[in-house]
Amino acid sequence: MARSEARIKCRIWDDDDFLALDGPEKLVYLFVISQPDLTHNGVLPLRLKRWAKKLKFTVAQLEKVLLNLETARFIVVDHDEEELFVRSFLRNDEVYKQPKVMLSSMRQLGEISSALIRREVAREIARVLHEGLPGENTRPTLLKMLGILGGTPSEVKPQVNTLSDTLPHTHPDTEPNEYAEGFPVPNPMPTGVGVGVGDEVQVVGTYSSSPSGEAEEDTPNEEHEPASGDTSAQDSKKSAKPKTERGTRVPDGFTFTTEMQAWAKAKTPLVADDLSYHTEMFVDYWLGRTDKLAVKRDWIAAWRNWLRKANKDLEEKTERRSNPQGPKSTAPERIDDSEKCEHRRRASTCGLCRTEQMGANHAA
Repeated sequence: MARSEARIKCRIWDDDDFLALDGPEKLVYLFVISQPDLTHNGVLPLRLKRWAKKLKFTVAQLEKVLLNLETARFIVVDHDEEELFVRSFLRNDEVYKQPKVMLSSMRQLGEISSALIRREVAREIARVLHEGLPGENTRPTLLKMLGILGGTPSEVKPQVNTLSDTLPHTHPDTEPNEYAEGFPVPNPMPTGVGVGVGDEVQVVGTYSSSPSGEAEEDTPNEEHEPASGDTSAQDSKKSAKPKTERGTRVPDGFTFTTEMQAWAKAKTPLVADDLSYHTEMFVDYWLGRTDKLAVKRDWIAAWRNWLRKANKDLEEKTERRSNPQGPKSTAPERIDDSEKCEHRRRASTCGLCRTEQMGANHAA
Protein backbone atom coordinates (compact mmCIF):
# COMPACT_ATOMS: atom_id res chain seq x y z
CA MET A 1 0.00 0.00 0.00
CA ALA A 2 1.36 3.42 -0.98
CA ARG A 3 2.15 5.88 1.79
CA SER A 4 -0.03 8.96 2.20
CA GLU A 5 2.44 10.97 4.26
CA ALA A 6 6.15 11.16 5.05
CA ARG A 7 7.98 11.94 8.28
CA ILE A 8 10.55 14.73 7.95
CA LYS A 9 11.83 15.91 11.31
CA CYS A 10 12.53 19.59 11.87
CA ARG A 11 15.95 18.79 13.32
CA ILE A 12 17.17 17.78 9.91
CA TRP A 13 17.97 21.48 9.48
CA ASP A 14 20.45 21.25 12.36
CA ASP A 15 22.27 18.23 10.90
CA ASP A 16 25.76 19.27 9.78
CA ASP A 17 26.00 16.66 7.04
CA PHE A 18 22.66 17.62 5.53
CA LEU A 19 23.37 21.36 5.76
CA ALA A 20 26.69 20.82 3.96
CA LEU A 21 24.82 19.65 0.86
CA ASP A 22 24.01 22.08 -1.91
CA GLY A 23 20.46 22.97 -2.88
CA PRO A 24 19.94 20.31 -5.59
CA GLU A 25 21.04 17.49 -3.28
CA LYS A 26 18.82 18.73 -0.44
CA LEU A 27 15.85 18.93 -2.80
CA VAL A 28 16.36 15.46 -4.25
CA TYR A 29 16.92 13.88 -0.83
CA LEU A 30 13.67 15.34 0.52
CA PHE A 31 11.95 14.31 -2.72
CA VAL A 32 13.13 10.70 -2.39
CA ILE A 33 12.13 10.20 1.26
CA SER A 34 8.65 11.57 0.56
CA GLN A 35 7.85 9.21 -2.32
CA PRO A 36 4.64 7.19 -1.82
CA ASP A 37 6.22 3.89 -2.91
CA LEU A 38 9.15 4.06 -0.48
CA THR A 39 9.03 0.82 1.52
CA HIS A 40 9.40 0.55 5.29
CA ASN A 41 12.98 -0.60 4.68
CA GLY A 42 13.85 2.61 2.81
CA VAL A 43 13.97 1.01 -0.67
CA LEU A 44 12.13 2.23 -3.76
CA PRO A 45 12.31 1.76 -7.56
CA LEU A 46 14.67 4.09 -9.41
CA ARG A 47 12.60 6.16 -11.88
CA LEU A 48 15.01 8.66 -13.36
CA LYS A 49 12.84 10.00 -16.20
CA ARG A 50 9.73 10.43 -14.07
CA TRP A 51 11.63 12.09 -11.22
CA ALA A 52 13.57 14.38 -13.55
CA LYS A 53 10.32 15.59 -15.09
CA LYS A 54 8.81 16.38 -11.69
CA LEU A 55 11.96 18.12 -10.46
CA LYS A 56 12.49 20.12 -13.69
CA PHE A 57 15.91 18.48 -14.12
CA THR A 58 17.40 16.73 -17.08
CA VAL A 59 18.11 13.04 -16.55
CA ALA A 60 21.85 13.81 -16.65
CA GLN A 61 21.48 16.46 -13.95
CA LEU A 62 19.47 14.10 -11.73
CA GLU A 63 22.06 11.35 -12.15
CA LYS A 64 24.79 13.77 -11.00
CA VAL A 65 22.78 14.78 -7.93
CA LEU A 66 22.15 11.13 -7.00
CA LEU A 67 25.83 10.36 -7.46
CA ASN A 68 26.80 13.12 -5.05
CA LEU A 69 24.22 11.96 -2.51
CA GLU A 70 25.65 8.44 -2.83
CA THR A 71 29.19 9.74 -2.43
CA ALA A 72 28.11 11.56 0.73
CA ARG A 73 26.55 8.25 1.92
CA PHE A 74 22.96 9.43 2.09
CA ILE A 75 21.72 6.82 -0.39
CA VAL A 76 22.77 3.68 -2.28
CA VAL A 77 21.86 3.35 -5.97
CA ASP A 78 21.91 0.15 -8.06
CA HIS A 79 21.42 1.22 -11.68
CA ASP A 80 21.43 -2.37 -12.96
CA GLU A 81 18.51 -3.40 -10.78
CA GLU A 82 17.02 0.13 -10.86
CA GLU A 83 16.62 0.40 -7.09
CA LEU A 84 17.54 3.08 -4.54
CA PHE A 85 18.06 2.73 -0.78
CA VAL A 86 17.88 5.54 1.80
CA ARG A 87 20.45 4.54 4.41
CA SER A 88 19.03 6.13 7.55
CA PHE A 89 15.31 5.70 6.81
CA LEU A 90 14.76 2.76 9.18
CA ARG A 91 16.20 4.77 12.08
CA ASN A 92 14.89 8.25 11.31
CA ASP A 93 11.34 7.09 10.50
CA GLU A 94 11.39 4.96 13.69
CA VAL A 95 10.00 1.93 11.88
CA TYR A 96 11.68 -0.27 14.50
CA LYS A 97 9.17 0.91 17.15
CA GLN A 98 6.07 -0.48 15.42
CA PRO A 99 5.57 -4.28 15.59
CA LYS A 100 2.98 -4.55 12.82
CA VAL A 101 4.93 -2.25 10.53
CA MET A 102 8.01 -4.38 11.16
CA LEU A 103 6.13 -7.48 10.00
CA SER A 104 5.22 -5.65 6.79
CA SER A 105 8.85 -4.55 6.47
CA MET A 106 9.98 -8.19 6.74
CA ARG A 107 7.61 -9.21 3.93
CA GLN A 108 8.99 -6.41 1.75
CA LEU A 109 12.51 -7.87 1.93
CA GLY A 110 11.54 -10.34 -0.79
CA GLU A 111 10.87 -7.43 -3.17
CA ILE A 112 14.50 -6.21 -3.08
CA SER A 113 16.29 -7.42 -6.23
CA SER A 114 19.66 -5.73 -5.73
CA ALA A 115 22.25 -7.81 -3.87
CA LEU A 116 24.12 -4.59 -3.07
CA ILE A 117 21.09 -2.99 -1.45
CA ARG A 118 20.20 -6.18 0.44
CA ARG A 119 23.67 -6.07 2.02
CA GLU A 120 23.22 -2.40 2.95
CA VAL A 121 19.78 -3.04 4.43
CA ALA A 122 21.31 -5.82 6.54
CA ARG A 123 23.99 -3.41 7.76
CA GLU A 124 21.35 -0.86 8.70
CA ILE A 125 19.28 -3.44 10.61
CA ALA A 126 22.39 -4.67 12.41
CA ARG A 127 23.20 -1.08 13.35
CA VAL A 128 19.72 -0.52 14.82
CA LEU A 129 20.12 -3.69 16.89
CA HIS A 130 23.66 -2.81 17.96
CA GLU A 131 22.58 0.61 19.20
CA GLY A 132 19.77 -0.93 21.26
CA LEU A 133 17.03 1.14 19.60
CA PRO A 134 14.24 -1.48 19.23
CA GLY A 135 12.11 -2.68 22.12
CA GLU A 136 11.43 -6.26 23.11
CA ASN A 137 8.32 -6.35 20.92
CA THR A 138 10.24 -5.61 17.69
CA ARG A 139 13.74 -6.95 18.33
CA PRO A 140 12.83 -10.58 17.42
CA THR A 141 11.44 -9.42 14.06
CA LEU A 142 14.61 -7.43 13.33
CA LEU A 143 16.76 -10.45 14.18
CA LYS A 144 14.69 -12.60 11.85
CA MET A 145 15.03 -10.00 9.07
CA LEU A 146 18.78 -9.97 9.59
CA GLY A 147 18.84 -13.75 9.28
CA ILE A 148 16.85 -13.59 6.03
CA LEU A 149 19.43 -11.19 4.62
CA GLY A 150 22.31 -13.34 5.86
CA GLY A 151 23.73 -10.86 8.37
CA THR A 152 24.54 -10.87 12.09
CA PRO A 153 24.34 -8.07 14.69
CA SER A 154 28.07 -8.39 15.46
CA GLU A 155 28.97 -7.22 11.95
CA VAL A 156 28.52 -3.55 12.81
CA LYS A 157 30.94 -1.63 15.00
CA PRO A 158 29.76 1.26 17.24
CA GLN A 159 28.79 4.12 14.97
CA VAL A 160 27.49 7.65 15.14
CA ASN A 161 23.78 7.97 14.49
CA THR A 162 24.11 10.63 11.82
CA LEU A 163 21.75 11.35 9.00
CA SER A 164 24.23 10.42 6.29
CA ASP A 165 27.05 8.33 7.83
CA THR A 166 29.63 10.64 6.27
CA LEU A 167 33.28 10.45 7.24
CA PRO A 168 36.04 12.68 5.91
CA HIS A 169 38.43 10.84 3.61
CA THR A 170 36.31 7.69 3.65
CA HIS A 171 36.51 7.78 -0.15
CA PRO A 172 39.80 9.63 -0.76
CA ASP A 173 39.89 8.77 -4.45
CA THR A 174 36.31 9.76 -5.16
CA GLU A 175 35.46 13.32 -6.13
CA PRO A 176 32.00 14.58 -7.11
CA ASN A 177 31.61 14.55 -10.88
CA GLU A 178 31.07 17.77 -12.78
CA TYR A 179 27.52 18.84 -13.42
CA ALA A 180 26.00 19.26 -16.82
CA GLU A 181 26.60 22.61 -18.42
CA GLY A 182 24.62 25.38 -16.78
CA PHE A 183 24.00 23.45 -13.57
CA PRO A 184 25.52 24.61 -10.25
CA VAL A 185 28.49 22.55 -9.06
CA PRO A 186 28.14 21.32 -5.44
CA ASN A 187 30.78 21.94 -2.83
CA PRO A 188 33.23 19.14 -1.97
CA MET A 189 31.91 16.35 0.23
CA PRO A 190 31.27 17.72 3.74
CA THR A 191 33.41 16.57 6.61
CA GLY A 192 32.10 15.42 9.95
CA VAL A 193 31.75 12.49 12.28
CA GLY A 194 30.75 9.09 10.99
CA VAL A 195 32.02 5.72 9.87
CA GLY A 196 33.50 4.13 6.78
CA VAL A 197 32.00 1.44 4.61
CA GLY A 198 34.81 -0.93 3.67
CA ASP A 199 35.53 -4.14 5.51
CA GLU A 200 38.91 -2.80 6.57
CA VAL A 201 37.57 0.51 7.87
CA GLN A 202 36.73 0.75 11.54
CA VAL A 203 36.08 4.11 13.14
CA VAL A 204 34.62 4.20 16.61
CA GLY A 205 32.30 7.11 17.35
CA THR A 206 29.63 7.95 19.88
CA TYR A 207 25.98 7.10 19.91
CA SER A 208 23.18 9.56 19.52
CA SER A 209 19.84 9.11 21.21
CA SER A 210 18.24 11.52 18.76
CA PRO A 211 15.79 9.65 16.49
CA SER A 212 16.19 12.31 13.82
CA GLY A 213 19.74 11.20 13.11
CA GLU A 214 21.56 14.25 14.41
CA ALA A 215 25.27 13.84 15.03
CA GLU A 216 26.46 14.35 18.58
CA GLU A 217 29.94 15.33 19.59
CA ASP A 218 32.17 12.77 21.24
CA THR A 219 32.23 12.95 25.02
CA PRO A 220 35.44 14.17 26.71
CA ASN A 221 37.85 11.67 28.23
CA GLU A 222 36.73 12.45 31.74
CA GLU A 223 33.19 11.40 30.80
CA HIS A 224 34.25 7.92 29.67
CA GLU A 225 33.32 4.80 31.62
CA PRO A 226 35.44 4.38 34.76
CA ALA A 227 37.53 1.31 35.38
CA SER A 228 35.63 -1.77 36.46
CA GLY A 229 37.15 -1.58 39.95
CA ASP A 230 36.00 1.99 40.56
CA THR A 231 32.51 1.24 41.83
CA SER A 232 32.00 4.64 43.48
CA ALA A 233 32.54 6.43 40.18
CA GLN A 234 30.13 4.06 38.45
CA ASP A 235 27.45 4.64 41.12
CA SER A 236 27.84 8.41 40.90
CA LYS A 237 27.52 8.31 37.12
CA LYS A 238 24.35 6.20 37.32
CA SER A 239 22.78 8.62 39.77
CA ALA A 240 23.82 11.63 37.68
CA LYS A 241 22.30 10.24 34.49
CA PRO A 242 19.11 8.33 35.29
CA LYS A 243 17.90 6.05 32.54
CA THR A 244 14.61 7.16 31.02
CA GLU A 245 12.19 4.33 30.35
CA ARG A 246 10.88 4.34 26.81
CA GLY A 247 7.25 3.87 25.92
CA THR A 248 6.14 0.95 23.74
CA ARG A 249 3.19 -0.12 21.67
CA VAL A 250 0.64 -2.42 23.29
CA PRO A 251 2.47 -5.73 23.94
CA ASP A 252 1.63 -8.80 21.90
CA GLY A 253 -0.72 -11.10 23.81
CA PHE A 254 -1.71 -8.44 26.33
CA THR A 255 -4.35 -9.79 28.75
CA PHE A 256 -5.43 -9.38 32.38
CA THR A 257 -3.91 -11.17 35.33
CA THR A 258 -5.56 -12.41 38.51
CA GLU A 259 -4.57 -9.19 40.29
CA MET A 260 -6.01 -7.08 37.48
CA GLN A 261 -9.25 -9.09 37.60
CA ALA A 262 -9.55 -8.52 41.35
CA TRP A 263 -9.03 -4.79 40.82
CA ALA A 264 -11.76 -4.70 38.17
CA LYS A 265 -14.28 -6.44 40.48
CA ALA A 266 -13.55 -3.93 43.23
CA LYS A 267 -13.33 -0.72 41.17
CA THR A 268 -15.39 -1.33 38.03
CA PRO A 269 -18.01 -3.94 39.00
CA LEU A 270 -20.35 -3.21 36.08
CA VAL A 271 -17.80 -4.40 33.50
CA ALA A 272 -15.93 -6.96 35.57
CA ASP A 273 -18.09 -9.84 34.28
CA ASP A 274 -17.18 -8.99 30.64
CA LEU A 275 -13.49 -8.45 31.30
CA SER A 276 -12.32 -10.54 28.34
CA TYR A 277 -14.55 -8.59 25.94
CA HIS A 278 -13.41 -5.18 27.19
CA THR A 279 -9.75 -6.25 27.16
CA GLU A 280 -10.02 -7.40 23.54
CA MET A 281 -11.62 -4.07 22.61
CA PHE A 282 -8.82 -2.25 24.43
CA VAL A 283 -6.05 -4.15 22.59
CA ASP A 284 -7.70 -3.87 19.15
CA TYR A 285 -8.25 -0.14 19.60
CA TRP A 286 -4.62 0.63 20.42
CA LEU A 287 -3.26 -1.72 17.77
CA GLY A 288 -5.27 0.25 15.22
CA ARG A 289 -3.84 3.59 16.35
CA THR A 290 -0.60 4.75 14.69
CA ASP A 291 -0.09 8.15 16.32
CA LYS A 292 2.12 9.04 19.27
CA LEU A 293 -0.68 8.31 21.76
CA ALA A 294 -0.39 4.62 20.86
CA VAL A 295 2.99 4.51 22.66
CA LYS A 296 2.71 4.27 26.44
CA ARG A 297 4.98 3.47 29.36
CA ASP A 298 2.37 1.67 31.51
CA TRP A 299 -0.21 -0.36 29.58
CA ILE A 300 -1.79 -1.77 32.74
CA ALA A 301 -2.60 1.78 33.91
CA ALA A 302 -4.06 2.53 30.46
CA TRP A 303 -6.18 -0.63 30.75
CA ARG A 304 -7.51 0.50 34.15
CA ASN A 305 -8.48 3.90 32.72
CA TRP A 306 -10.26 2.14 29.85
CA LEU A 307 -12.34 0.09 32.31
CA ARG A 308 -13.15 3.15 34.43
CA LYS A 309 -14.60 4.89 31.38
CA ALA A 310 -16.53 1.78 30.30
CA ASN A 311 -17.94 1.42 33.82
CA LYS A 312 -19.03 5.08 33.90
CA ASP A 313 -20.69 4.81 30.47
CA LEU A 314 -22.61 1.75 31.64
CA GLU A 315 -23.74 3.55 34.80
CA GLU A 316 -25.16 6.43 32.75
CA LYS A 317 -26.85 4.03 30.34
CA THR A 318 -28.49 2.13 33.22
CA GLU A 319 -29.73 5.38 34.73
CA ARG A 320 -31.34 6.43 31.47
CA ARG A 321 -33.11 3.08 31.19
CA SER A 322 -34.56 3.38 34.71
CA ASN A 323 -36.12 6.76 33.87
CA PRO A 324 -37.07 6.55 30.17
CA GLN A 325 -39.50 9.52 30.23
CA GLY A 326 -36.95 11.84 31.68
CA PRO A 327 -37.86 14.85 33.90
CA LYS A 328 -41.52 16.05 33.89
CA SER A 329 -42.11 18.91 31.50
CA THR A 330 -42.99 22.32 32.97
CA ALA A 331 -44.51 23.67 29.74
CA PRO A 332 -48.23 24.77 29.95
CA GLU A 333 -50.77 22.18 28.90
CA ARG A 334 -52.18 22.51 25.41
CA ILE A 335 -55.86 23.58 25.31
CA ASP A 336 -58.05 21.77 22.84
CA ASP A 337 -59.75 23.88 20.15
CA SER A 338 -63.18 22.88 21.46
CA GLU A 339 -62.45 24.65 24.70
CA LYS A 340 -61.52 27.93 23.03
CA CYS A 341 -63.85 30.93 22.64
CA GLU A 342 -65.49 30.86 19.21
CA HIS A 343 -65.21 34.63 18.64
CA ARG A 344 -62.04 35.59 20.44
CA ARG A 345 -60.09 32.36 19.85
CA ARG A 346 -59.15 32.40 23.52
CA ALA A 347 -59.51 29.70 26.08
CA SER A 348 -63.05 29.35 27.31
CA THR A 349 -61.80 29.92 30.82
CA CYS A 350 -60.41 33.36 30.13
CA GLY A 351 -61.68 36.28 32.27
CA LEU A 352 -63.88 37.90 29.58
CA CYS A 353 -65.58 34.62 28.66
CA ARG A 354 -66.23 33.84 32.33
CA THR A 355 -67.86 37.28 32.82
CA GLU A 356 -70.16 36.77 29.84
CA GLN A 357 -71.02 33.27 31.03
CA MET A 358 -71.88 34.54 34.51
CA GLY A 359 -74.13 37.27 33.02
CA ALA A 360 -75.96 34.74 30.87
CA ASN A 361 -76.50 32.46 33.86
CA HIS A 362 -77.79 35.36 35.98
CA ALA A 363 -80.28 36.45 33.27
CA ALA A 364 -81.59 32.94 33.09
